Amino acid sequence: MPEENLDALLDEPLLEEYSPDPHPFQRGSIACTGTEFCSLSIVETKNRQVRFSRWLKANVDLPDDVEDFHIHLSGCTASCAQPQIADVSLRGMKTRKNGEPVEALDIGLGGGLGENPNFADWVTERVPADEVPGAIRNLVQHYDELREERVVPEEQREGDGEAVERETFREFVVDRDEEELAELVEPEETDYEDPYMHNTKKTWYPYAEDDDMDASPAPNSADEGPAPADD
Repeated sequence: MPEENLDALLDEPLLEEYSPDPHPFQRGSIACTGTEFCSLSIVETKNRQVRFSRWLKANVDLPDDVEDFHIHLSGCTASCAQPQIADVSLRGMKTRKNGEPVEALDIGLGGGLGENPNFADWVTERVPADEVPGAIRNLVQHYDELREERVVPEEQREGDGEAVERETFREFVVDRDEEELAELVEPEETDYEDPYMHNTKKTWYPYAEDDDMDASPAPNSADEGPAPADD
């Protein structure tokens, strides 16, 4: 792309919906295939992760200095989404809510690669899936309120770097035991709605405008009905 054409490209209406610089909750989201195509998975993953990221973007404010935040959702313990190396790790489970079986997620915290790599610690288990976004929101709020500051030695500052640094999310997690972290998670129902709580095989197209099961990319015939199968 010639540099003189870059501004025109960035003004394209398409990029208002599909940003080249997506929100940290969206660019940091990873999910495995899930129950739609995998017999090992316990829960729906890909479409749920899209919904999670949309809700978090709209309802949770990350601290200004947090540019990356990784949430990985794996449908079972096979860990195909590599949840052990995410800031927030999600692993498919089942539980009961109001007497009914529902999809649930274990929640782990503090994983990551790079400098000071660390595997996530699983701090709470079998959280009903519709309470997970609220749990992440509460966790991020606690992190923003409780994270500590440290003075950066002058010899470690780069150029005009800040004299004070605040705890990264991974540092925040590593400095606390699992019991304290579990209290900070606080699963909670919110206005987030999860259509997969009971029947995970009915998955909708994640980029449709609505949640109707007919809003899918499946091929249609001329009369707008589903195209017949070849067999």
